[in-house]
Amino acid sequence: MIDRRHFVLGSMLVASGAAAFAVKPGLSEKRLTASDLDALMPDVVGPWAAGPAEAIILANPDDLGEASYDAIAARHYRAPNAPDVTILIAYGEAQSYATQLHRPEFCYPASGFAIRAQSRTFLPFDPEPLPAQTLIASRRDRTDEIVYWARIGDSFPQGIWDQRLAIARGAVTSNPQDGMLVRLSTTNQSEGYGRRALEEFALQFVAAQDAAARALLIGRRRANPATDRVLPGKTPQQQSG
Repeated sequence: MIDRRHFVLGSMLVASGAAAFAVKPGLSEKRLTASDLDALMPDVVGPWAAGPAEAIILANPDDLGEASYDAIAARHYRAPNAPDVTILIAYGEAQSYATQLHRPEFCYPASGFAIRAQSRTFLPFDPEPLPAQTLIASRRDRTDEIVYWARIGDSFPQGIWDQRLAIARGAVTSNPQDGMLVRLSTTNQSEGYGRRALEEFALQFVAAQDAAARALLIGRRRANPATDRVLPGKTPQQQSG
């Protein structure tokens, strides 16, 4: 049975569906490439040091896979007293129904994993927590704990319905939004221990970026919260006191 929330969202999506398919991806201020995303990967993140990424789980190219993204970059990080972390960043210049971000709860099962647990969470960025999602996925002798977030324009959808709604909003205004997915994972760790390490890695990874990169990753409000406190026409100095 479809609950009321999904019915309302579904109605909105149907109403805007034609517009969403009609919108063609346009050029953003800067077309991001794999090299741009790779530049976001520091050599050191807290106690973790970077190395080449191996055995990355990617979307099926026949199921909104590589066509969903303009650029993908991945890196593997190791620390002496913390779980290994693999980070994947995928970017799409203009989100539409045909080129939307492919969420891990779909690409992991397409690679033979079973999703054992899935929940919404909030990463404790200051001054505003970041909506994110956690997964536990298993395949034979491998279990991955995953923490990820998706950004579409200035919104951070935690589920596929929220993502489709964000795309629809851009479609009806003929203003397709860019999209970025940041996925952190660790393999074969004690349940819960891996997730805590991923959350700590996320905070330190973003802290290692400059303001422009932080805006790409976690949105403009969190990247530079001081700007949100400035009233129109006033400088921060004029507002203080």
